[in-house]
Amino acid sequence: MSQLSVWSAGSRYGDADPVPAEPGRLVAAFVGSVPAAVTATWPALAAVLAADSVDPARVWYPPGAHWTDQRDDLKRFDEPFAFFVGTSGMHLAEGPQRRLQPLPDPTAPDQSLPIIRKEDLGKGSESGR
Repeated sequence: MSQLSVWSAGSRYGDADPVPAEPGRLVAAFVGSVPAAVTATWPALAAVLAADSVDPARVWYPPGAHWTDQRDDLKRFDEPFAFFVGTSGMHLAEGPQRRLQPLPDPTAPDQSLPIIRKEDLGKGSESGR
């Protein structure tokens, strides 16, 4: 925290004295008021908000080819159709069932999702990450 301004209604809109900003006391009061079930989610929230949790070069709409193929065929690499078809969670009356692909736990070191290419559909195989 680099700056904190605190007002009361009187100090903001009237002629009351300014409210002293005491970040340590205010943060401690907030943390003390939060239920344990909520504070248990804070490590995941911190991981999601941290700029360095995932390599920015790996943040991509679900690719349609392996990462190593990115240079050779960018059009195919940028094709997410197979990923969404193969991971929709849809249950079909006929044909292969499609599993639902959850996102990784935010605190897990590996944040990658499987790469599913068009040729992988219906084979039951999932290709590289």
